[in-house]
Amino acid sequence: MSVRGFTFIEVLIAISILSFGILFVFRAFFTSVSGIRYINEKITASMILNEAEWNARKLLYQNFFVGSYNESKAAEDNEKYNVDISLNKKPDCETLYDLNSAVKWESGSRSFSFKREIYIRKLV
Repeated sequence: MSVRGFTFIEVLIAISILSFGILFVFRAFFTSVSGIRYINEKITASMILNEAEWNARKLLYQNFFVGSYNESKAAEDNEKYNVDISLNKKPDCETLYDLNSAVKWESGSRSFSFKREIYIRKLV
């Protein structure tokens, strides 16, 4: 009765296949972690932008603000978000205002931004 094991080449091939499988799992994991971080930062930026838009709307209703301004805010994760707000009266309508808003932030070596444009009707 002869006991036969695996050859050295078979073991090398099995280890290399297993290594590539583990490599792909780790790469997928770190890619998903990076995506989750980006989504978290974008949600935070959206909340900061919503707050700035509501503040601009409140100032418009109190007749304090028409024009543009820039502000910086730090979130809980110590990321710095720059918000640009521009509120201008539409020339063809007495009560319609154009609110342009943008938020910019940096994460690592990359910078991100997104913009929104909405119209506000001022009730008189």
